[in-house]
Amino acid sequence: MVSSQRETGFNCDVFRMRRKMERLSMRSLANIKQARMRQRRDRRFGETVWDIAWSCCFLLLVLSIVNEYHNTTEGFYQTLSTTNTFLQSVDDVNDHLTFWSWLNDTALQSFYPETSYNDDKPRWFEKGFTADMQTVLVYPPSLIQGRVKQELCAVPVTMQHSLGECSPGYGEHAKETGAFEEGWKRARNTSTMESAAPGWIHLPSGYPSLPIYGVTTHYWGDGFGLHLGKSADEMRSILADLKANRWIDKRTRVIFLEAMLYNGNVDLFTSLTVVFEFSETAGVFSRHHVNTFRLHQRPGTIGYVYVLMEIIYVIILLYSLWKEAKKAREAGLAYLKGAWNIVEIFNFFLAFTAIALYGFKAVYSSRALAAIKEEIDQVHHFRSAVNMSQVYGWFLAFLTFVNMMKLLRLLRFNPFLAKLMSVFRGMAGEFSSFSVYLFLCISAFCFFGYLKFGLIVTEYSSISKSFSTLFQMSLGNFYYYQLREAAPILGPIYFFAFICIIFLVLMNFAMAIIDSALPDVRNHDMPEEDRYFIQGLWERFTAFFGFWKAPAAVCRKRTSLRSLSLCRLSEMFPMLQQWNVMLATASSRSALPPQTTAQTAAAVKLPAPTARRQWRWPPGPRQGRRTPQKANKPAKSEK
Repeated sequence: MVSSQRETGFNCDVFRMRRKMERLSMRSLANIKQARMRQRRDRRFGETVWDIAWSCCFLLLVLSIVNEYHNTTEGFYQTLSTTNTFLQSVDDVNDHLTFWSWLNDTALQSFYPETSYNDDKPRWFEKGFTADMQTVLVYPPSLIQGRVKQELCAVPVTMQHSLGECSPGYGEHAKETGAFEEGWKRARNTSTMESAAPGWIHLPSGYPSLPIYGVTTHYWGDGFGLHLGKSADEMRSILADLKANRWIDKRTRVIFLEAMLYNGNVDLFTSLTVVFEFSETAGVFSRHHVNTFRLHQRPGTIGYVYVLMEIIYVIILLYSLWKEAKKAREAGLAYLKGAWNIVEIFNFFLAFTAIALYGFKAVYSSRALAAIKEEIDQVHHFRSAVNMSQVYGWFLAFLTFVNMMKLLRLLRFNPFLAKLMSVFRGMAGEFSSFSVYLFLCISAFCFFGYLKFGLIVTEYSSISKSFSTLFQMSLGNFYYYQLREAAPILGPIYFFAFICIIFLVLMNFAMAIIDSALPDVRNHDMPEEDRYFIQGLWERFTAFFGFWKAPAAVCRKRTSLRSLSLCRLSEMFPMLQQWNVMLATASSRSALPPQTTAQTAAAVKLPAPTARRQWRWPPGPRQGRRTPQKANKPAKSEK
């Protein structure tokens, strides 16, 4: 039979190909476009869901690691307890007499309490605790004094009869160094320097440290330091000896009181630093710094769990870096044009910096704990550990912020977020020009307020405070009575001028610029692809929870019993909706007219379906064979 088909010129492969092309030509262009859109939507849906799930898991991992480091709830109450216990009446210190009184009363009773819970003497197991009966001193509290040199300040000739000597302000070029005898007599020989009592020899800070900020300036923690003893009697004796030998005089510029506390109940260290500034102007200004942190890894199983989470984070970070580097290599310099790509680069910078700081923190923590056992240079080791812990916490906070903001990128298909971004883009040009104009106007008021009221009003005592005060006034937080007390006439004029120009006029200009961009946003048309994606996302969501039902028209298109049964079942179980849609599409394709089929085949450049061969029966001259007979062609008309 095969040989007979070859003899008559019939080719089965060509016949099957033609039948396949006929079936393909049955599809309309609309169905092809819809199928492609559905395919892209499904692919995008999978990628979006995966990205959101991946980002959420990664964010939860980061938050868990950060929360383990900060331990915010316990750390907050530990800081609050330390402030309430050890910093009582510290703001009442305004001269050298009240300073000595505060040390002998409040500080001494806080570090070495002489009474217990019931106002009786502490028992043997209660000794060593501070006033809150929960924390202990890691090492004895210390005092460090910063002084200035003599003869660096010259009194004008016309006033030398009233004041023969003056002392400059504190600075790196003016601070005093070296060794002194008691009473601040300069030590002349080496033996005297070696035998100098604690508190009379300058101790430089040989370790990296952050500046210690006071009210007027910042300091680096070096100076003439000493420990205050390990008991109340020892501390009382040391303070009396310092006061008798005039440890504080007119060249004293700053005194630091530093203490390190440890609460074993929550395994937290607390660093307490109180800065007393003996200003060259007059009076004493105080400022305190309390930082709670952890040096040990959590003990037990939970500690190993957090270590495992840190390892997983590093692995995920390296994998993300590899993917992003591959993407940047393919895009070239065009990669830097994307705003979110810049955010991703910044995120990697923060992440690897935090990992490096984690290593430094571990090193400095181990050194600080070793210094406790050896009792050598404990202050500076713990100060370095505290500073490294602070910097590590800052970078963790920035890293968490950037990872939270990256979630906005995954939700960019949301129509409301798209409109919000359109508002920013629409008003960017006008608002930028307005911001420059507003900044110049506020700067003029700022410098005027600083120069006119800076000597009297605290809110205008510096340029930065003046800017902050005016910004608060532009938002509705007014400082009228302070200005009126400082200048009864010019103060109200300054206040009402600022309110009329900035608060009433320019702020309304800003509202008008924002409002002008809203009509364009209301007319914002979402791309068809995003609109189709959101529709499919909503259908999947409602179908998953059983809220979405198939349209009634779908069941009317069914022809077979199997298709009709699936349609009825889909009304009962919405998860079968996708099968119904596929069957409905197949049924609609089979019902297309021949004209549509031919037009579609021509549009997609497919061969048009040909007429089927007509078979002649009974067979002709060749008995036992069925030969195809071509359709009769119309006779050519004679000319």
